[in-house]
Amino acid sequence: MPRLSKTLASGALFMALGAAGLWFGRLQATGSLLRMGPGWLPRALSWILLALGAVVAVSAWTARHDTAADTDAVAAIAWRPLLTITAAVAAFGVLLERAGLIVAVLALVTVACHAEPRRGVVGPAVLALLLAALAWAIFVAGLGMPIALWPEGETA
Repeated sequence: MPRLSKTLASGALFMALGAAGLWFGRLQATGSLLRMGPGWLPRALSWILLALGAVVAVSAWTARHDTAADTDAVAAIAWRPLLTITAAVAAFGVLLERAGLIVAVLALVTVACHAEPRRGVVGPAVLALLLAALAWAIFVAGLGMPIALWPEGETA
């Protein structure tokens, strides 16, 4: 029986995402090819993802690996980066409307930088300021989106 390889895990992930897309889009009207409903394209893409995942998983399952030279094995899960990046994205989502764009971006970068231990202070601070300025330039100044910049609720 073959070991769990990165290719097999990728195929399984594709299939899981395709199945999830079919499940969550099951209530959307698909219509027909001539009169497509809102669920037609997501359902088609989910089926394509499911089929692609099946092809990748089956090819990985049937491939012969020399166990001594198999470097494609899945490594242990790195919990610190996984949980830290998830927390950073969650903090951004929670803070965006409550505290404004600038505070949300600063929190995102600050929390995400803890994914790697022994990181300095200057690099993340510069990154946070640059990303906050870039987010303001793109979304507020460039696209004119009414996003609050600060906790006061001011919009630009």
